[in-house]
Amino acid sequence: MAFFVGQEVIYTSVGGKKEKATILRRKEDFKESGQIDTFNIKGGGFEYQISVKRNGISTEVFCLEKELS
Repeated sequence: MAFFVGQEVIYTSVGGKKEKATILRRKEDFKESGQIDTFNIKGGGFEYQISVKRNGISTEVFCLEKELS
């Protein structure tokens, strides 16, 4: 299932917690701009950049499609 920018999704964190999130960018979007903020990437690949709201604070996360539903 492909997700689109702005779509509301459920993100499953490494610990198994499910949280509401919004798609900010897709892997294809990074290829077009040629810029990736590698400071926030913890190894491995990613397919989406999402925004997760935790305790009223938005956090940006890089994740794989399999972590979204």
